[in-house]
Amino acid sequence: LDKMSAEDFSKLQQELDSKHDRYDKLAKLSRECTSLSKKAIFHLHRTYVCPTDGTSETAQVLKDTEDKFAIISGILKEMATEIATANEDPFRYQTAYSQGVQEFIEALSYWTFCRTGKLLTLTQAERWFRLDGAEFKAIHLPLHPTDFILGIADLTGELMRACTESATRGNRFLPFMLLPFMRALYSEFLKLPATVKALPKKIEVLEGSLLKVEHVCYTLTVRGSEIHSGHLLSINVNEEASNFYF
Repeated sequence: LDKMSAEDFSKLQQELDSKHDRYDKLAKLSRECTSLSKKAIFHLHRTYVCPTDGTSETAQVLKDTEDKFAIISGILKEMATEIATANEDPFRYQTAYSQGVQEFIEALSYWTFCRTGKLLTLTQAERWFRLDGAEFKAIHLPLHPTDFILGIADLTGELMRACTESATRGNRFLPFMLLPFMRALYSEFLKLPATVKALPKKIEVLEGSLLKVEHVCYTLTVRGSEIHSGHLLSINVNEEASNFYF
């Protein structure tokens, strides 16, 4: 160590600068991924898509959202290519792009639920991370299970919004369809070990979303016959729902 020359320090400086530049570029791509994923979610919410709706308008909305995912897939290719040029472990830079990947999983899982009424699987999600073409044969951006789990946890917030929105529009079926789905999801998350730092907070938010859905279902069950479908907007879904377990 005492014999390190100025040239050795120069090489270390170049290596660190290269790593920081790569990290910054991946973080920028991750922000783009986050922005596009949020737009995809908002697009689904604005047009009121749910698994019980089989109209041509719904089909077009789902197709438009899939087109947005194709753009995000291109960003994932840029990330994979950037990491491949360094010939390093992709997870070394996971903190740079993790947030964007989680947001994409959230959007992808909500889109999948709107299409099929089912939960996105890890295998289905990984298909969007596979790179096509001969030039990408040796390049890949692996989907870390932690990012997948945390992205799925955020799905419940979108389902809660879909529930409240459907109730205000007079759809009394969707809330009761979402309730057992969200309960089952919450039950499975409780089985996970709290080894991921962000997981306890995610589960807390998940529980809050479930309580709001339960309150909507409670209100529709107890007072549904009293409320005209056009007046459902007056339901206060933010009211404390802890006493309304089924």
